[in-house]
Amino acid sequence: MNKIFVDANVLTFKHYTGILTYLSSLLENIDLEKRSLFTLIANRESPPTFDGTYDSINFEIKRYLAWLLLGIKVNKHNPDVFWGCRFVVPRLISSKTKLVVTVHDFIPFTKMYKLELSSNTIFNKLKSYILTLPLMKSSVKRADVIVTVSNSVAQEISGLF
Repeated sequence: MNKIFVDANVLTFKHYTGILTYLSSLLENIDLEKRSLFTLIANRESPPTFDGTYDSINFEIKRYLAWLLLGIKVNKHNPDVFWGCRFVVPRLISSKTKLVVTVHDFIPFTKMYKLELSSNTIFNKLKSYILTLPLMKSSVKRADVIVTVSNSVAQEISGLF
């Protein structure tokens, strides 16, 4: 029996996002009998469990350490699959764990995105160039399965990697 961990941090966000809608809709449509295969994980707050039909774990990791430490904490549970639904998967997840990453659009990999960063604060530029973009690229390269929300994004990714 497979044990599938799902990065459910987006479900703890207070503001509406497309990724939140995407993940909620997918989780709501999984058969009740199959939900025991999934564990929803978060690093700040406990994710919703959809009326107790999903297991959940709150690893309680500070935000900026999450993508480093989360992999170590996930490894202690030995999941068969880890699904990162927001472009990235944590570093240091065991190579025995299959990784699935969802790429919603190609914007973070484009020159236009880099140009838009020029108007941001120095903190946002550093965060994007030093943390976010490298994490996204390494996640896509490390993934065993890449899920895209359109054929267009799939073609662009296959051309880049």
